[in-house]
Amino acid sequence: MMNTKDYGRHASGLLQADGGPSKRFVRRYPAISGLTVMAAGAVTAVCAMLWILSHDGCSHPLGAIVAMLALAVGGVFALTPLLLLAASDAPWLFPEDSERG
Repeated sequence: MMNTKDYGRHASGLLQADGGPSKRFVRRYPAISGLTVMAAGAVTAVCAMLWILSHDGCSHPLGAIVAMLALAVGGVFALTPLLLLAASDAPWLFPEDSERG
């Protein structure tokens, strides 16, 4: 009979899925993962803005539209955690929390 303590596997012989290294990292370090998403969004937004303001951005209207979309998505990723943090402190948004005192 197969013992899981000896072999580190499920009794059926199949390995247990734990989500892989990226899911383990996100579960273990949620703040670092959030900061990484914010930084990637900020870098995307800055690069898109710089490209839009360059000569290439002005001379290629279709590329400017794509850069505007990248700017919007990057801004959302960069600012969403901050907006959620600000919204969590708003007493008018969660009135039952302010009534508990």
